[in-house]
Amino acid sequence: MAPTTRLVAKRYARPLGGRREVLENMSTSQTPSPIFAIRTIPGRGRGLFALIDIAQGTRIATEAPFFTLPNIDSLNVLEVSILRRLEGLSSTQQQQFHALYNNFVGQEPPLVGIVRTNVLGINPQIDAIFPTFSFINHSCVPNAYYSGNEDVRLGSLYAIADISAGDEITIKYGDHARGHTGFQCNCQLCISSLGNRIHSDIQRDRIKVLEAQIEHRVEIQHEACLEDLREMKELLLEVYHNCPGTSLAWVYFTASQVAASQSDLARASVFAERAYRARRVCEGEDHPYVKCYKMVRDDLSLRKDYRSTDFRETGFDKVPKHLGLEEFEDWLWTWE
Repeated sequence: MAPTTRLVAKRYARPLGGRREVLENMSTSQTPSPIFAIRTIPGRGRGLFALIDIAQGTRIATEAPFFTLPNIDSLNVLEVSILRRLEGLSSTQQQQFHALYNNFVGQEPPLVGIVRTNVLGINPQIDAIFPTFSFINHSCVPNAYYSGNEDVRLGSLYAIADISAGDEITIKYGDHARGHTGFQCNCQLCISSLGNRIHSDIQRDRIKVLEAQIEHRVEIQHEACLEDLREMKELLLEVYHNCPGTSLAWVYFTASQVAASQSDLARASVFAERAYRARRVCEGEDHPYVKCYKMVRDDLSLRKDYRSTDFRETGFDKVPKHLGLEEFEDWLWTWE
């Protein structure tokens, strides 16, 4: 991980529940990949680079961690607990761990600093340290998405955009804010013109406002909520160059809830299908969240507040078949 661009990276989707047990050491290997390579970046450390063209939705890699530990935000990380986990690794794995970047030199004990610098979430309760994924750098407009899968106890990396051979593979740390509080971001957006950065900051701030507003309105102000969701969708597509990751899936998933609560099964079915497809691009067919989205797509009655009113009742057969793209979007997001 680039030494000037790496801090704690807590990244997981909105939780739908998860096991709380602490997973212990897992076997892992670093066999050469035909898809990517770890390369030195002058002045920035190391990063992952594509060796071939990678299509959107491709699973770039799946990796077992060196070890796992309870969510580091919920406890004090002690060196003794890390040492105990290191004892279960081979000498080669221990060397790989000690070679990881430490962004907290002089602030934390060395082992604790390495963990805090390179941690990724398996689920909201369990964190992990990975041998290869620790080298994935941040971008405010990422082309990949890291996902922890507690069902198989592995981490996976998916292309959320088409990636060309030679491109760096990047993910986004944290929320929608541009840059990061712990380091100087050198992604293409952050080194672009001041005007571009200001415009992006305004849009990202608006996304966060909309997200909070939607969560407040979702059960009580359905029409206004749908308008907010449409605005958030359009902002996400612009800010993230049409590849916004799981945030777009959340927008569609929430829209399906709003429509289903009004018995508008036509719109709810379209939103649910889009939510499933957007989530699958980021996490693959076997991820528990994707399975959940698929279940809802196939059975809208699983939605919260399903048909709580028939005020805007439509059937599945009422989805328009012959509208143009813009006309269809207007129909989808607008209640007459």
